[in-house]
Amino acid sequence: MKCQSCGFEWVDRPGKDNFTNCPVCKASLGIKADTDDISAGKAVGTIIKQYGIDILTQHTRFIERFNALAPKLTYERKLLAMAAAGDALRHFIIYGDKENNAVISEVKAELEGLLTSEAVDRLIGILSEALGWNEAIQEKAVSPAPAEKEKSAETVKAPEKTAPAEKNIPDNILPKGAEYSGEKNSAGLPHGNGTMTYPDGNVYEGEWKNGQRTGKGIMKYPSGDVYEGGWKNGKRSGKGVMKYSGGDVYDGSWKNGERSGKGIMRYSNGNVYEGEWKNDDLDGMGKMEFRNGDIYTGNFKNGSQSGYGRMFYINGDNYDGSWRLNKRYGQGIMYYKNGDKYEGEWNQDDRHGVGSFTHNGKVKKGVWENDEFKTTSILGKFI
Repeated sequence: MKCQSCGFEWVDRPGKDNFTNCPVCKASLGIKADTDDISAGKAVGTIIKQYGIDILTQHTRFIERFNALAPKLTYERKLLAMAAAGDALRHFIIYGDKENNAVISEVKAELEGLLTSEAVDRLIGILSEALGWNEAIQEKAVSPAPAEKEKSAETVKAPEKTAPAEKNIPDNILPKGAEYSGEKNSAGLPHGNGTMTYPDGNVYEGEWKNGQRTGKGIMKYPSGDVYEGGWKNGKRSGKGVMKYSGGDVYDGSWKNGERSGKGIMRYSNGNVYEGEWKNDDLDGMGKMEFRNGDIYTGNFKNGSQSGYGRMFYINGDNYDGSWRLNKRYGQGIMYYKNGDKYEGEWNQDDRHGVGSFTHNGKVKKGVWENDEFKTTSILGKFI
């Protein structure tokens, strides 16, 4: 696909129809999702099925995809965004066979003072529908007999010579339907090296600490993405490499499951970005080498060239100045290959406002509109 606004291209991949905006400049791509009959729960369920349940902890990506699938559900999107930002959605990731009251209590504790009780109930309903555990929660409303609890514990596959204590593994560590094989601690929690296969198709192989993915490990996602690197408390953290199914490769720092810090992204279309990241977006100082030979060095914000930066064009022109959403905006100087120079105001990549143009040693000052020179005066006064 190619953005007609900034020219950014990427290889089609599963889920491409969920993009409604360019991931670089955020311009609309003109793609509309069929959302006439979709519910909030169905939208969340679709996202989880496509990207894996860990996307609930990647609130920026998660909310972007929810908005693409269900743009009309603004109230539900706000609920999910606030819960995701507060990290409350992690309880739904590891709920397992935990009693429904325990799940609700933990979520309410996380969101106390942030959402009303009615909003929390709506949030729980959305996730219940998405994960398909409404019936399971209703069944748990009546405490099972001891024999039933024993039968439930036996459904968790364990290595041979299982110690009696290992049957006491908390349900939130092994989600319902997950299979784990590997080392454990004295309490029966995954600890050391082991492999977990999750119900959504994710497969993690690596180090564990007291039931959490912590240390070095590899996660293979149903979408075809593969992450190899550091983990902390169940989330991608530290140094790691993500190879995306579409051909992009990110090598750099992670924090709380998101690209954050310094890293390099090699895009499948030939572009290469090296610099700072925040909340899974290009943010801070960085350098983008475009496949056509242009090179930008400077500030990025929320995934786009914004702030001060310099662009070295392959044709020999150079721009030094302010940017906004990948376009020249504000004050800046353009040095043309033939020796000409424009210094002044810009808007949407055009010379626009007060500026001066130098050609063959002669300087022309005045007002520009949409890249065309209009007048040498402002309010009747010559510049």
